Amino acid sequence: MTTPTDCPSPVRILATLERQSSAWIRTGPRSIEHAGLRVRLTMGIISVRIAHMVPDGDPVPIPAAPATRDRIAALLEDRLRSATGADRNPDDMARGANDIGLSGP
Repeated sequence: MTTPTDCPSPVRILATLERQSSAWIRTGPRSIEHAGLRVRLTMGIISVRIAHMVPDGDPVPIPAAPATRDRIAALLEDRLRSATGADRNPDDMARGANDIGLSGP
């Protein structure tokens, strides 16, 4: 029987995002994942979702203090923008507005 890996703390996730940005892999238009930490960050319309990726299970949400969550969201937004090579609004990305050359409503 295998034991589940420990869920990393939000502070550790933030430190890894700040210091090892190249270790994060883009997994979708609004998300990145760190295989070593087993963490996925997903940018939503309102805030960032932080989830621990459990093998053979559902993602487990990781609660974070508002200041930590805001800093992770800012770094994730920067990372997603730099990965696309364009300065895109995350709200527009979620709606797909920039996919057809529009900047929003």
